[in-house]
Amino acid sequence: MNVFTHDRIDLVDGLLANTSLLYGANALQTVNITRNTPKNPQSAIGYLGIVDYTRGVVTSDVTLDTILIEHNTDPSVLASATSTANKYAGVDVDLSTEKYALTSCALSFAAGSPATANFGWITAGLASYIKTKAQPTVSDGTQFAMVLGDMGNGLLLLATWTGAAPAASTVPTLDANGNLTSISDYGLPVGVQRLNMSANINRDQVLDVRSTRPCAFVTTYPIDVAMDMEVYQLPGTSDPSTTAPVWGQLSSLAVVSAADPTKIYAKVLGLVKQTEGESIAVGRYLSYTVNFRGADLWIPLKALP
Repeated sequence: MNVFTHDRIDLVDGLLANTSLLYGANALQTVNITRNTPKNPQSAIGYLGIVDYTRGVVTSDVTLDTILIEHNTDPSVLASATSTANKYAGVDVDLSTEKYALTSCALSFAAGSPATANFGWITAGLASYIKTKAQPTVSDGTQFAMVLGDMGNGLLLLATWTGAAPAASTVPTLDANGNLTSISDYGLPVGVQRLNMSANINRDQVLDVRSTRPCAFVTTYPIDVAMDMEVYQLPGTSDPSTTAPVWGQLSSLAVVSAADPTKIYAKVLGLVKQTEGESIAVGRYLSYTVNFRGADLWIPLKALP
């Protein structure tokens, strides 16, 4: 009986070989492949039950969960204006071979946890199988540098505000030598618990009467870009019962390397507030949540022309 553990997976051949497109250079955590071969039952007068099946549209879905790694390990993990959800939604997918169209991307930054990303893809026909290898690669523990708080290069939240920006203070951090230092909070006070960014791309399947495979995937716009946050302290006010928070003035937010703010892990542009709320529970803290829609999301994938 062949049981393959995660270390036996081959990243040089098979489905995962196209690292620049399928998942960049991130530290893969899970891969899920669904090959859709639907069969539609047919009945006929004079017969009881099913007399035959007609085949439905054959597609495959692939989802990959990753941990983001720092820019100095591999610059291909960075996001930019040439690797955005709108750019990937407009990519022409050549379905004469097995190529994939991006359907979703979600990034999560949580206090005390590594930054993670989830990518969803679709292809016509049946996806290749994951290849395995006989001899796993031996690790020395230095292959990946995770994006996490102030470890390594650390991360920074760059907020852009319209109108009068809220007063900025500092966030205490440790530098690479273990010395206590601080970074600017750019109007987002200490106490940010989580930050989620996502984009969902609706792909219409264009069919042909001569084939059960889609011949093209067409994107319908606008793309659904969203961002939500949970914080313990509101921006622009110390007492929200007397002064309204300034969430409506937040126009964009980028997650960047604290060592080099030009190195961007993710960025949402064109933010507009949808909902905001607060909650308290026994044994917990008063927390504030806010949800936004966005115009575009910069994602850590291979840059497109």
